[in-house]
Amino acid sequence: MKLTTARDIYKNQLEYIEQKQVLQRKLVERYQKCYVKTWISPLKCQEDEITIHQVYVTPDLVVEEKSVPETESKPLSCKTVTQSKYANRNLKHISQYRDIFQTNCMRCKKIYIVGDVGTGKSSFSKMMIHNWCKSVKEDNCDTRAQIPTVDSHNSQNESNEEYSTIDSKDNAEDERDIKEMEMFDFLFFVPLQRMSEFSSDILEMIRELYKDIVSDELIKRIFCEESDHCCIIADGLDEWTIPKQFPHPRHITYGIPNGDRVQNATIVTLSRPSAKGILNLKSSECDRKIVLRGVSKESLGRFTRKYMSIQTRIGYIPLSEEEEEEESSASDFLEKLLETKFHNLEKTPMLLQQLVWLYCRRKDIGTSISDIYSNIVNIMFGWSKNKEDEDCTDDSANVPIELEGMELPELLKNFPRCETNQRFIFILSKLSFEALTDSTSSYTLGRSKLQKCGLSQADIASLIKFGIIEEYNSLDPTFEQTYFSFIHLSYLEFFAAVYVSIRYHALHSSSQAKKRKKERTPLEDIFLKLHSTAHILEMSNLFIMLCGLSPFLVEELFCLISKTVRTDERLISNRENLFESDIEEPELIQKLLQDCCLECSDFNTAICLSDIFITSSNSYLIRQINPKEVLSLCIEHYFLWDDYTVNWITQLPHLQLACIEIDNVECGKFDKLLEALKQVVSLKQLFLYNRYNSTNIQRLSRDFLFRI
Repeated sequence: MKLTTARDIYKNQLEYIEQKQVLQRKLVERYQKCYVKTWISPLKCQEDEITIHQVYVTPDLVVEEKSVPETESKPLSCKTVTQSKYANRNLKHISQYRDIFQTNCMRCKKIYIVGDVGTGKSSFSKMMIHNWCKSVKEDNCDTRAQIPTVDSHNSQNESNEEYSTIDSKDNAEDERDIKEMEMFDFLFFVPLQRMSEFSSDILEMIRELYKDIVSDELIKRIFCEESDHCCIIADGLDEWTIPKQFPHPRHITYGIPNGDRVQNATIVTLSRPSAKGILNLKSSECDRKIVLRGVSKESLGRFTRKYMSIQTRIGYIPLSEEEEEEESSASDFLEKLLETKFHNLEKTPMLLQQLVWLYCRRKDIGTSISDIYSNIVNIMFGWSKNKEDEDCTDDSANVPIELEGMELPELLKNFPRCETNQRFIFILSKLSFEALTDSTSSYTLGRSKLQKCGLSQADIASLIKFGIIEEYNSLDPTFEQTYFSFIHLSYLEFFAAVYVSIRYHALHSSSQAKKRKKERTPLEDIFLKLHSTAHILEMSNLFIMLCGLSPFLVEELFCLISKTVRTDERLISNRENLFESDIEEPELIQKLLQDCCLECSDFNTAICLSDIFITSSNSYLIRQINPKEVLSLCIEHYFLWDDYTVNWITQLPHLQLACIEIDNVECGKFDKLLEALKQVVSLKQLFLYNRYNSTNIQRLSRDFLFRI
């Protein structure tokens, strides 16, 4: 009887192992077919697809590790002098997966990777998936038959082409990361945008996404018995909409999916920093928070060469042999960028990729982000099977009634195909605006909604052919068999900005000005729905591109942002601890205004903000800031302590908190600063810090008190 039981247990375990092997193989096949591909142009067409490994460059990842000071200052009376959150800040660069999954020899289970639009979050997730697939295949070479690749019909040729763009440094980094991924028997990729309004539970998402290749019983058993060996990549938290029909668990921060049922699995979540879940994230819900800052400056040339090499091979660069070396070289391209106002492009690889693509096609690379997107959309509209299709386009009919008589923004009028296809632009812009500003809807669009807005079946097919939207199977086919989304969230934001610009121009046109004099402006309509700083940050990219489309809106936009931020209860209640807390909204808001100024080259409009952060990259903002609005000030770099800055500090009548870096500051300059601070009678707290040596804080703090 015991032998029979043992045999049954062994048989059951053997079947379980075989089921896991089959699941591994099916996951690898799916990922290689659908998830590790990328494209070199903004037009997502099958012939453009390449493996992410061919163009991937190790990203610039940093994590803040706070060191504990050797000694602590005793509480001091009078004006409080203490340490800020900036003191002893230690930014550690991460170049390998081991530093992502481990810290202080402890495994990290809840990992968040945050980065602004276009920094490479999706590429990072694709590369991690690619490396896991490689780790599984290499392990299988040693233990059982190798898992076949889905591209076996031309695998040898493709492999040769793939590695022709990869240097020895890439290979060394990849081998190291592939080895690290071997600790995971399973990797489940969860595109959160597709899970919008479906579920708040990660296990439910996995069961739905992979129900065609794995049974519920096997999924439950894997996460019950072997969750330690599972990795979940959840991409696009900022694009995920929480389902309305199910209550969100109270113990989980609003905006974060529930991962309780995946037990001890490692969850890597990627998001923009402005997502509600990220802004409200509790320390207990996060083992590791890593900032993705694009690629390093040193990798900029390598990134450019990789994309240019691929485009040369597939014939995207229309140059003769004589011209090719001179006109399409990465160095020539990078030199041309120096002539533009685009700086720090290494921080936005997606934008850099689009510029490379435009340059290789001998197109103007533009002067602003909105200019680049306008140019690319113009090219997309020319992506037809033949010239007759393009010439026969008639956009004079079927324009929605509310959009009749409206005109494109001046920037888009510079592009002929945008003029020809303005009906598409009107409809897409209206749909995008509604999707972004309606907090109850997701960023996906159903076929019925597209048709209701005036798009025929042929129109929808054309938009897919242009590469502007993509079609997916619906998770719930009760109402819609398929749904659509823009190829990237930034395109939805661009079209939404176009809609605001269109409406604004119509509202202020000479023929309609008197009729609509008492109407709210489009921006006022938007801000009626933005009740907090967090809500504003979710719309950051729309506001930036709007400033490029309609620069005259900058002043009104800044006033509305200032009004909302000034009344934000979360910031008001935490202002006294602003420099010691983990609240990031004030810095992100200032960055938003800074990016708006850069987009439209406006450095004259007054900036009204309560919390100001001055660094080496934005010192010019001092001349734009309204001093009467400033309640808190942080200056991080001592070399900004020129006479103008010191005099400016004395003109802050309501300043309550100041946080100042004192690294290697000259005594004379420090004395001037102290004299300036004495004149600020409203000052309640002063934070002095040395980035590298906490003992200097005590000495300078006491010096300051004795001088008062």
